[in-house]
Amino acid sequence: MQITITDTVRSLAIPSGTKLFEIHNTGSSTVYRGWEPETTATGATQGVPLEADRGIIYGGHGVPVQSGVLRLVTAAGASTTVNYTFKQ
Repeated sequence: MQITITDTVRSLAIPSGTKLFEIHNTGSSTVYRGWEPETTATGATQGVPLEADRGIIYGGHGVPVQSGVLRLVTAAGASTTVNYTFKQ
């Protein structure tokens, strides 16, 4: 799956029972990610950065993925593309 992330927070629901979740920033801008509803690109509520051409895997090897909503956002005026996949 592929989505565009901008400076407006985008929510990505992680389904219950997910065994593996992989996300990769295929665009050219840093995306900030967080589980908190107030995740932003700057300041005290800044999410964890995922730089361009970087990815992260949640779960795997018998470790379940916590279900919930992952928030994604870029800096003001920026946008990037994110690819992701789930394994149930």
